[in-house]
Amino acid sequence: MQQWPRGARCGSQAPGQAGARTGPTRKGGISWSAAAGTAYYDIYFLADDGSGDWLFHTITNETSAATPPISYVGPAHLTVKAIGPLATGSQGSFVTPISQARVNLSFTH
Repeated sequence: MQQWPRGARCGSQAPGQAGARTGPTRKGGISWSAAAGTAYYDIYFLADDGSGDWLFHTITNETSAATPPISYVGPAHLTVKAIGPLATGSQGSFVTPISQARVNLSFTH
């Protein structure tokens, strides 16, 4: 695993490459450092080929996630958002983002 900024790590990352290897049977893993006050993490890979397709998305209270096989080749990015506990007010419920890390990468076979 290669160390990503702010503690985010992509387990399908090959050392020395700015990319993730994918394929119909290759699963991946993502991990990150805990952020104080975080209730949930919003994790997603988006295609950066102009389509904006969602390649993976999950919301978890863990500091890691396993991805299913992703059948995509091309530029993308990983975003890890730390989200505070649900709050309520006169306008209803809301969540407060605590921090966010984005890593640009390229998926290859």
